[in-house]
Amino acid sequence: MVTDLFKILEKNVHADAYTWVSNTYHTMCNKFTTKDLYITFGMAYKYVPNEVIDKNTITDEAQLSHFKDINLTSLQLSRIIILLSIPVTDLDLYKKTLYTLIENATHDELQAIFTAYPLLPHTDDIEPKFAQYISTNMTDVFERMALYNPYPAKYLNQNSFNQMVIKTLFVDKNINHIIGLQSRITKELSHLAIDYAAERSAAGRLVRPEMWQLCICADKDLLINTIHKLHTSKYKYENEASILLLQNAINNNIINTKEINMTYSQNNCAKDWNELALKYPFSIW
Repeated sequence: MVTDLFKILEKNVHADAYTWVSNTYHTMCNKFTTKDLYITFGMAYKYVPNEVIDKNTITDEAQLSHFKDINLTSLQLSRIIILLSIPVTDLDLYKKTLYTLIENATHDELQAIFTAYPLLPHTDDIEPKFAQYISTNMTDVFERMALYNPYPAKYLNQNSFNQMVIKTLFVDKNINHIIGLQSRITKELSHLAIDYAAERSAAGRLVRPEMWQLCICADKDLLINTIHKLHTSKYKYENEASILLLQNAINNNIINTKEINMTYSQNNCAKDWNELALKYPFSIW
């Protein structure tokens, strides 16, 4: 994996920058000290340009696929490579080193660290620090954590994952960009989403169209009532959301057509939640 990262870096920076990162990484691997890590991690901006990487240079390595969906910079990539020089044999030392780095990091450094999380060792053991930072008020950092990042769905505890999803809605981002979302929808998350929508409605505010997919695991009566409410809404996107939600419920054997009294047509309806979000961009409302 590190080899693939170096290949991407080589195609996006000048030779001097590449040499500095390479020498730094190999020196750290041979003789690691936390002091040197903190210094080189912070000073990387002096040697590597902070320019967005050409997505065409990103390899097809599965572990790096999420890089193609974000505006990763060469500076952030350099810091990810440096992170991978931390020795992994001593868990306590690893966690202390990583956590100290996180607690003293700048916005850009935090983006690099949380982008790197799926690539780091001890993935289960370092989850608490990731969960802690979900509450960050740094939107750019939160986006790197929540969107196009495979780590949360695989390792985040359910309460923290739920918090992340609701916050994604709160900051007006598309939850379709949360990798593995469908596999982590639970009854609790469904009810949180319905409560969130009710609060928004009471305040005279709308919710994003793709949000309604989160309701699929609600209690059956609540799910049916939600589908009916959406179907009779004055908003076209909610009418279409009701059809998608109903189809999801039927396909997953949660309800059957006899349990819901609703006449509907799929003509001109979005075929899935991704299309619905694109069809009705929230920013225009």
